[in-house]
Amino acid sequence: MRRAAKEEAAAYQREISDLRNMVTSLQSQLVPQVNQLSQRQAVSSEQAFWSELQASVPNWKTTNDNQDFQSWLLEIDPLTGISRQTYLEDAQRNLDARRVAAFFMGWPGYQPEGQAPARGQRSADELSRQVAPGRGRSGGARQSAPGSDKTYSRSDIATFYGDVRIGKYKGRDDERKRIERDIFAAQRDGRITDG
Repeated sequence: MRRAAKEEAAAYQREISDLRNMVTSLQSQLVPQVNQLSQRQAVSSEQAFWSELQASVPNWKTTNDNQDFQSWLLEIDPLTGISRQTYLEDAQRNLDARRVAAFFMGWPGYQPEGQAPARGQRSADELSRQVAPGRGRSGGARQSAPGSDKTYSRSDIATFYGDVRIGKYKGRDDERKRIERDIFAAQRDGRITDG
């Protein structure tokens, strides 16, 4: 009986050994291929990120080297209490080109490529903004249009992003983007109040 059991067990041991060899062989072949594919995908995703950023903000490298921009990034964001640099790094780690571009376009000193005003013109614009009477506020953030002269309060902006966060703009991406662009323009133009 023991001999029969040993013969039966030997057959299974050979089969187990063959299966182990097959698994080892497959691992040695497939694991490097999977790793290589994963590395290619990561490189491809990173290339797509940089291409999208370059298309959105062609002069991002120049802006990134600007000392004023660097200082602005290190400031604490008044809406969140966290430095803008922290959010920028998070967006870059996640390869979120849209969010990274928003930092460049949201910087008060940002000028789209080829549209930098002359130094004298910029000073005249700033002076007229200081001398001109304030603009009235018309309703909430939702009524704004790109290129408008709407003044936003920090609470208007916080309300808008709160609405975005809870999904009020779900399916209305164009409207959300339009308002965001106007908020960024308002920030560049000094049309944001503390109220």
